[in-house]
Amino acid sequence: MALNLVRITFIFVPGDQGNMQRARLFGSEPGPWPSLAFAYELSPARRFVVALVKEEPNTLLLTSKLGWFLGDAALDRSRIHELSCGSDLKASYLTGPARIVFLTFNEGEPQDLWATAQLIEKRHRVNADCFEQLPDLTLLQRFPKEDLKVLESRVPSGMRIKLTP
Repeated sequence: MALNLVRITFIFVPGDQGNMQRARLFGSEPGPWPSLAFAYELSPARRFVVALVKEEPNTLLLTSKLGWFLGDAALDRSRIHELSCGSDLKASYLTGPARIVFLTFNEGEPQDLWATAQLIEKRHRVNADCFEQLPDLTLLQRFPKEDLKVLESRVPSGMRIKLTP
């Protein structure tokens, strides 16, 4: 009981010890205060992706953080999809011209794309290798504090890419 009281007091302490306790309590670092925004709305990675999508509204967004974008009325929901190669992947091929922006986990090689998969009761990251055939897959920016990266591919007019492995 006394140990729990000590841990609770650490929530209000600045520094590593306080950060660890706040992360345990809230599941993540709280956003800047005061704010009525959801924590993900303040994410530099999300803001970067939203700016990319807004500069070319026909952009297709494939993301490992689907919930970050679906509630945004300024974005076309029909062009936002979960990054997946499994049964959630609705298309078996892609025909250009197309611009695809990926928000994925910052793991592996710069061009590696990562999806989440449900295994029993735990979610884990899996390589989204069905997109390996995309031309000019380019790393645009890494966000190490959020463990995310943003990539882009442009499929030229008339090119057809098979998405199934």
